[in-house]
Amino acid sequence: MPTALAQALGPVLQQIAEMTVKIKLYDRQIQRLGRTEYPETALTFV
Repeated sequence: MPTALAQALGPVLQQIAEMTVKIKLYDRQIQRLGRTEYPETALTFV
């Protein structure tokens, strides 16, 4: 990536990286809640 473009997009890419981390954390929290508080949401195998 050209230096000028990297400098211009740097803050945007940093925000995307931070949001990706937060989304992964929220996903884990949702999975944990599903297992512990709402076990009926688990997939069942027949």
